[in-house]
Amino acid sequence: MRTRARGLACILGMMIFSLFADGGVSRRMQPPWNQPELEEILKKSGAYCDRLAHSALYFVCREKVEEESHYEIYNYWTHRERGGLGIPIPPTVHTDSWVYDYQLIKQENRYEENRCLLEENGHLRHEDHARLKTHFFYSQRSILGPVGLLRTENQESYDYRILKKERAAGRKAWVLKVRPREAASHNPNYGKIWVDAEDFSVLKIEVEADSLAGYNRPRISEAVFAPTVIHLYGIEKSGLRFPSETLFSQKYDSLNRYSKRRSSLTKRSTRFTYSGYRFFTVEVDVRVKDDTV
Repeated sequence: MRTRARGLACILGMMIFSLFADGGVSRRMQPPWNQPELEEILKKSGAYCDRLAHSALYFVCREKVEEESHYEIYNYWTHRERGGLGIPIPPTVHTDSWVYDYQLIKQENRYEENRCLLEENGHLRHEDHARLKTHFFYSQRSILGPVGLLRTENQESYDYRILKKERAAGRKAWVLKVRPREAASHNPNYGKIWVDAEDFSVLKIEVEADSLAGYNRPRISEAVFAPTVIHLYGIEKSGLRFPSETLFSQKYDSLNRYSKRRSSLTKRSTRFTYSGYRFFTVEVDVRVKDDTV
């Protein structure tokens, strides 16, 4: 009996070890999504992005931009008396805001963006052909974000993996991890993308900062955390999804608390909110050239 009990104990121990060794638990908990399922998602979401890329678009919407800077403030004299520990004062927040009429015209490969400034920091303005006055982050043609990541002709440049299934914009969605293949590592914009589980439109994109064009990781004394970049597509028209919100945010390490400087930047964020869409043209059309004619 003792020999049998020892044998059972050994078997049980090996089973437990196999679960926890080398990530066994995580592998066993992985959803049973296989390659054919991923191929179907890529095929149908690629078709959606092809339609978006070939569509003729003309719309105007209200674009509200809000920018915040969070600062920690330290009392230098208290800092010196307490041996460098310092007593933090409640953080201060500096805000700026702008309201624009935002216009996008897209025909084939021609894109035209225009802004009319309507309001700045609560004061009425009227400035045609206005520039985007943000200090930290800049957003351009976010409606085309899905095209670069999932368009059929671009998919050979990336590797895709299903992470999970969850809700986004109130709808069930597949969450895909997107990484460029080594041979195409120069392609910008990769990260995670939320694909609608029913119509395979794109609901959300979370871009990894290192893939942003022009982004260089800052020195540790400035910002040790990469920025977060999120695009939400919550507006639907004629089977296409349009931006509802874009968020850029970055945290900073408050390293200057041990110096004589009185303030330390801890966080910056820029939020773009889109509403009140007025559509003049949304033509979803994919033309196939016929060489026989």
